[in-house]
Amino acid sequence: MTGNRVEALCIGQSPLQLLNLIEAAHHDQVRATYFLVCDSAAQQGGCVRLLKQLGVQRAQVYSRSAWFRAVYPALLGLHAAQLRGKAHTVYFGT
Repeated sequence: MTGNRVEALCIGQSPLQLLNLIEAAHHDQVRATYFLVCDSAAQQGGCVRLLKQLGVQRAQVYSRSAWFRAVYPALLGLHAAQLRGKAHTVYFGT
Protein backbone atom coordinates (compact mmCIF):
# COMPACT_ATOMS: atom_id res chain seq x y z
CA MET A 1 0.00 0.00 0.00
CA THR A 2 0.99 3.58 -0.50
CA GLY A 3 -0.20 5.54 2.51
CA ASN A 4 -3.83 4.57 3.00
CA ARG A 5 -4.44 3.80 -0.68
CA VAL A 6 -4.29 0.29 -2.06
CA GLU A 7 -2.70 -0.45 -5.41
CA ALA A 8 -4.69 -1.49 -8.47
CA LEU A 9 -3.88 -2.67 -11.99
CA CYS A 10 -6.19 -1.21 -14.67
CA ILE A 11 -6.26 -2.92 -18.08
CA GLY A 12 -8.03 -1.44 -21.11
CA GLN A 13 -7.79 -0.79 -24.83
CA SER A 14 -9.49 2.49 -25.76
CA PRO A 15 -9.85 6.11 -24.58
CA LEU A 16 -13.42 5.41 -23.39
CA GLN A 17 -12.29 2.40 -21.39
CA LEU A 18 -9.45 4.48 -19.97
CA LEU A 19 -11.93 7.11 -18.77
CA ASN A 20 -14.01 4.37 -17.13
CA LEU A 21 -10.92 2.89 -15.48
CA ILE A 22 -9.80 6.28 -14.18
CA GLU A 23 -13.29 6.93 -12.81
CA ALA A 24 -13.41 3.52 -11.08
CA ALA A 25 -9.95 3.97 -9.55
CA HIS A 26 -10.87 7.45 -8.32
CA HIS A 27 -14.20 6.24 -6.90
CA ASP A 28 -12.55 3.34 -5.07
CA GLN A 29 -9.65 5.58 -3.96
CA VAL A 30 -6.92 3.27 -5.26
CA ARG A 31 -3.48 4.12 -6.62
CA ALA A 32 -3.78 2.84 -10.17
CA THR A 33 -1.26 1.58 -12.70
CA TYR A 34 -2.70 1.56 -16.23
CA PHE A 35 -1.83 -1.07 -18.85
CA LEU A 36 -3.41 -0.18 -22.20
CA VAL A 37 -3.34 -2.20 -25.41
CA CYS A 38 -4.77 -0.25 -28.36
CA ASP A 39 -6.03 -1.69 -31.65
CA SER A 40 -5.12 1.34 -33.76
CA ALA A 41 -2.80 4.32 -33.86
CA ALA A 42 -5.83 6.59 -33.38
CA GLN A 43 -6.81 4.79 -30.16
CA GLN A 44 -3.23 4.81 -28.94
CA GLY A 45 -2.89 8.53 -29.64
CA GLY A 46 -6.20 9.22 -27.89
CA CYS A 47 -5.09 7.30 -24.80
CA VAL A 48 -1.71 9.04 -24.69
CA ARG A 49 -3.33 12.49 -25.03
CA LEU A 50 -5.90 11.67 -22.36
CA LEU A 51 -3.25 10.39 -19.95
CA LYS A 52 -1.19 13.51 -20.50
CA GLN A 53 -4.17 15.85 -20.12
CA LEU A 54 -5.25 14.18 -16.87
CA GLY A 55 -1.69 14.03 -15.51
CA VAL A 56 -1.63 10.24 -15.19
CA GLN A 57 1.97 9.08 -14.83
CA ARG A 58 1.70 5.39 -13.98
CA ALA A 59 0.74 4.06 -17.41
CA GLN A 60 2.06 1.92 -20.23
CA VAL A 61 0.41 2.21 -23.66
CA TYR A 62 1.06 -0.43 -26.31
CA SER A 63 -0.08 -0.93 -29.89
CA ARG A 64 -1.42 -4.34 -30.82
CA SER A 65 0.96 -5.89 -33.35
CA ALA A 66 2.53 -9.24 -34.18
CA TRP A 67 5.46 -8.34 -31.92
CA PHE A 68 3.15 -7.37 -29.10
CA ARG A 69 1.12 -10.59 -29.33
CA ALA A 70 4.34 -12.53 -28.82
CA VAL A 71 5.45 -10.59 -25.73
CA TYR A 72 2.05 -9.73 -24.20
CA PRO A 73 2.06 -12.52 -21.59
CA ALA A 74 5.54 -11.52 -20.42
CA LEU A 75 4.69 -7.80 -20.26
CA LEU A 76 1.49 -8.39 -18.34
CA GLY A 77 3.35 -10.78 -16.04
CA LEU A 78 6.03 -8.14 -15.44
CA HIS A 79 3.45 -5.52 -14.49
CA ALA A 80 1.63 -7.98 -12.26
CA ALA A 81 4.91 -9.02 -10.59
CA GLN A 82 5.73 -5.38 -9.82
CA LEU A 83 2.41 -5.09 -8.00
CA ARG A 84 2.49 -8.53 -6.35
CA GLY A 85 1.71 -8.20 -2.68
CA LYS A 86 0.62 -4.58 -3.22
CA ALA A 87 -2.24 -4.70 -5.72
CA HIS A 88 -5.55 -5.66 -4.24
CA THR A 89 -7.72 -4.94 -7.27
CA VAL A 90 -7.60 -5.51 -11.02
CA TYR A 91 -9.95 -3.52 -13.23
CA PHE A 92 -10.69 -4.59 -16.82
CA GLY A 93 -12.00 -2.01 -19.27
CA THR A 94 -13.47 -4.52 -21.71
